Amino acid sequence: MNNPGLFQAKWNLGRLTLCNFLALGLLGFWLWPAGQVLCVIFDEWLFHRLNDPLATSPTWLHG
Repeated sequence: MNNPGLFQAKWNLGRLTLCNFLALGLLGFWLWPAGQVLCVIFDEWLFHRLNDPLATSPTWLHG
């Protein structure tokens, strides 16, 4: 099996650049007023989507 390890002795500049541009793009999107509204809407939707099952679970209600 020739699986590369998680940490290697050389830099992968292409992936490093891609990750940095992705982070800058997300930051720019969030700083844009319309983008920030979309992020908040998505955040609230995801929060309710993940936590609504807990509101009806008897284990969490009476535990």
